[in-house]
Amino acid sequence: MAGRSTLRQRCERLVATLDIPTPLDIELLCQRVGQQLDRRILLCPMAMPTDAPCGVWIATDEHDMILFERLTSPLHQRLIILHELGHLVAQHVPTTVDDRDAARLLVPDLDPDVVARMLGRTHFSAEEERTAELIASLILRRATQWAPTPQWTIPAEAAGVIMRIRHVLGNG
Repeated sequence: MAGRSTLRQRCERLVATLDIPTPLDIELLCQRVGQQLDRRILLCPMAMPTDAPCGVWIATDEHDMILFERLTSPLHQRLIILHELGHLVAQHVPTTVDDRDAARLLVPDLDPDVVARMLGRTHFSAEEERTAELIASLILRRATQWAPTPQWTIPAEAAGVIMRIRHVLGNG
């Protein structure tokens, strides 16, 4: 159809708006994307359960958190982070979970709507998943060099939430 852009073209336009550092430094890229979105992006390494996704984006009122598998290779960690960052860049909104009571039980200190969005993470549409993956791939394509692998630590602002999530997942 005339005038209708392809998924790739839309993703290329989004990636073109990013200030991608060279060499590619994931922490700096997240900082820059956070500045563009006027939201802080916190990177949170966690040992994820085997039946859980390798990465999760959690949007709170204060900031966005990208949880990612800490027990995998540095390259895989970067790919996970870039995929979740792709969801943020594309401004995706995950389908919510209806059970607010379950949300209150899992993470009582967070707004139930925030927890519901977190639990609904696996419910992005197939096109949204393709979009996030394509954005991650396009960022990687633009990167000609990698910065040294950071020593990941959980940011202080996310520590309480991460501890509760670990407890709920049984690896606290």
